Amino acid sequence: MQTWARVFVLLAACLVASREAKAIDEIQVYNAEIAKIGQWTLRQHLNYAIKGRKEPDFPGGLVPDRALNGTPELAYGVTDWYEIGFYVPFAVDKDGNVYSNGGKFCQLFAAPDAAKREFFYGINIELSYSTPKFSETKFNAEIRPILG
Repeated sequence: MQTWARVFVLLAACLVASREAKAIDEIQVYNAEIAKIGQWTLRQHLNYAIKGRKEPDFPGGLVPDRALNGTPELAYGVTDWYEIGFYVPFAVDKDGNVYSNGGKFCQLFAAPDAAKREFFYGINIELSYSTPKFSETKFNAEIRPILG
């Protein structure tokens, strides 16, 4: 990684760390790799809010302060630029209570051979069923652009 990119990542991390954390959903960092064609992968994303908001976003919602968010991700490589996946998000609040956030069906599209490029791009599309601790609506959709 070039020096300017490292400095940018460090500054961004400091800015994020200096603000109050919001632990409603997991944060994902993509390294440009997707499952090889015909290959299953299993990844685990974990995030912890050291100092988060003490109130939920809505009545009955998860309180972000000292909450651990996790997302096991099972994915399957369809092509060299497309994978499908299923996520099973969960959270553990500061009292040790474990909550399920239903499930997410995901489609990840990335530039072919993205891991070998200096600059890569892609898009992640998610359709989810959420539980009341995480969302006021049962069904949600997200589109996340990816740049690296």
